[in-house]
Amino acid sequence: MQRMKIDFPRRLKRMSISKRITIIYAIFFLLLLVIISAFVIVNTWMYYGKISRSELEETADSIVKYIEEGGEISSDALEQLNPNKYVEVIVSEEGRGPIGHDPFMINPENKQDFSVFPPPDFDNTDKSDMHFRTGRFNNEQYLYTIRFAHYNGTDYSVQVFRPQSKELAVMRIFILAFLVFNAAAVFISAKIGKTISRIMLKPIREMTSTADKISIEDLSRRITVPEADDEFRTLALTFNAMIDRLETSFEKQKQFVSDASHELRTPISVIQGYASLIDRWGKSDAEVLQESINSIRSETEHMNVLINQLLFLAREDKGTNEINMERLNLWEVADEVARESEMTDENICCTITGDKEACVMADSHMIKQTLRIIIENALKYTKEIPCQVKINISTQGDKVLMGISDKGIGISQEDLGRIFDRFFRSDKSRNKEIPGNGLGLSIAQTIIKRHNGRIWAESELGKGTTFYIELDKA
Repeated sequence: MQRMKIDFPRRLKRMSISKRITIIYAIFFLLLLVIISAFVIVNTWMYYGKISRSELEETADSIVKYIEEGGEISSDALEQLNPNKYVEVIVSEEGRGPIGHDPFMINPENKQDFSVFPPPDFDNTDKSDMHFRTGRFNNEQYLYTIRFAHYNGTDYSVQVFRPQSKELAVMRIFILAFLVFNAAAVFISAKIGKTISRIMLKPIREMTSTADKISIEDLSRRITVPEADDEFRTLALTFNAMIDRLETSFEKQKQFVSDASHELRTPISVIQGYASLIDRWGKSDAEVLQESINSIRSETEHMNVLINQLLFLAREDKGTNEINMERLNLWEVADEVARESEMTDENICCTITGDKEACVMADSHMIKQTLRIIIENALKYTKEIPCQVKINISTQGDKVLMGISDKGIGISQEDLGRIFDRFFRSDKSRNKEIPGNGLGLSIAQTIIKRHNGRIWAESELGKGTTFYIELDKA
């Protein structure tokens, strides 16, 4: 039994939700029925007891009054004083035993042997109280009491009995009826609970069926949203929103793989082409050989940059990129990147203005990488030489804002919202001669997000672009 008590909660947890609902519903319903049944039975028994005590008290009072008024005690007189057929009376005179008819045949041969007055099982310390007791006489259950009367120097005891067989029979019928009724009610409640649970959990089954049909190849299916504004509706909406995000992520992933394959295919094709050129003519032609070597070197450098960028994004997606936060003076970092850019390319001219004391908590290497990406983009998309890049740093409350502006060709409003997408390049046909693979700004956005910051751009075609970077002030 103890083991069943221990195992039941564990078994209940392993059951399906519908079975658990049915069992719990049936148990609670059974408990409710047992409480109601017990309440009815107890109150019925108390009601019968109250009526029985009232009948005994009324009969005893009438007989005591009769004795104390000097009435003659006889079997006929007692029968007239006690018209209730369910009540039996024994009147005893002190030292003599029962007077008149003895319904229980007490001491039929020698009444003096049983003339104890009053009976030993009664507490007669206070003769003004009514004391009710229960006991068995002649194999039958009785409720009885005793009263005392005094007349003409003689003490009398009035014992009044009422059989409880009728009440006990009714109570047995009640209990049996309640047992049958409760068993039937629990069975019916289990059936109803099972039906209700099936109806209530129908949306879950539909969700499960739809989820089984969803695959990577087909993410177009959605769960039917219930009309009722309940938890199932919320669950369906949440599930559909999750599938929307998954579909978007898979589409981006597919596009990413496709674009990465395309970007890698181009330099590989160029390398293969020049390798074939060397094999056919470059062995004896120094000019062809040098041209092939230069092109292969250029394409391998491009592939190296692309692979490093892809690895950075892949590590970021997995959360394995390390970030070393330290207090940085943003002016000093921007100045260092500007000087490096001017040294490596004479076509760049950087100007820095604003707050020289603005500090942030950031990874120095990553912030420099972000600035280099934006400055390199400014150079790529600026026709005027030298490329003028203006960097402004300002403190706004608990934020530090950096703006990097150029006077390049600008970005259309249509493309402005997509410039941070991986492999996206604005107007590819017009810019096909401009080097790059469309990963730089995506990496810049990833870095700034890792710093809990924001990056966005404002641009106008033909007038240039300004990139804004907002970070927490240190």
